[in-house]
Amino acid sequence: MHLDPSEAPGKIDWQPRPDLRIPCVPGSNLNEELYRFSSCSDERYKYAGRMMYVDTAGGGKNGDETVACVAYFLHGMIFIMDLVGIPGGFEADKFNTLSATAYKYQVQYIHVEKNFGNGAFAHTWRPLLDKYYYENSGGALIQGPAIEDVWESGQKELRIIDILEPVMARHSLIINESLIQKDVSSVQKYALTSRPTYMLFQQMCKITRDKGALVHDDRLDAVASAVRFWVDRLAQDSQKMMAQARTDATLEFFNNPFGRNDGRTPMQRTVHKYAKGF
Repeated sequence: MHLDPSEAPGKIDWQPRPDLRIPCVPGSNLNEELYRFSSCSDERYKYAGRMMYVDTAGGGKNGDETVACVAYFLHGMIFIMDLVGIPGGFEADKFNTLSATAYKYQVQYIHVEKNFGNGAFAHTWRPLLDKYYYENSGGALIQGPAIEDVWESGQKELRIIDILEPVMARHSLIINESLIQKDVSSVQKYALTSRPTYMLFQQMCKITRDKGALVHDDRLDAVASAVRFWVDRLAQDSQKMMAQARTDATLEFFNNPFGRNDGRTPMQRTVHKYAKGF
């Protein structure tokens, strides 16, 4: 689906119909079938949240990439807006690319993998991010969004699959269709034989629960980590809603302990109680 960066349909439906199949992009070597959405609601809504996750690669000596995944959220759906893969390293131009991506998509949250260098990447990036926002906003913004370090643990393959599998099974992961072509064009800088190993959709199709299943997993790992941010937020919101419901029920009980049904609201009953006695 071609995604609008400002708003999205309130409901999106999916069907594996032949007329909805996305043609294979030359150079992708994908055997898996990808489909466009079958229908969507006419109502459009502003996204509820925007975040970016950065999977770091340090110096990139092993050929790994530093990958930024931009993920938006709306009505239980997670939208992958963009994916930026750059060779690992601490050069200023690489931090500038990440800053430009965060600024372009107006992200509210930035999470960075802390495992490499124990937070050194985020520490180096913070002042450069603030500088980019200040200069490109004409001084209107003195700093960018906060950067939060995230420590990743456990076997990577299991973590990625356990995050993505349930979300993809209910078709709640919406990927910007332009990323299919970008996935191919962005790896042309690598050796011909290794290009497929850097591609997001190749990584998505080839991953298994076996340790070391992929030569490179940076793009898929960034997507999974961005998805996890919104899955965790959904769980937190659900807990808050349940807690609020319990609070409301308690307040209702104290406002109307005998369950009187006299047509008054809890607030009206409270005012009546203290004004004229119980």
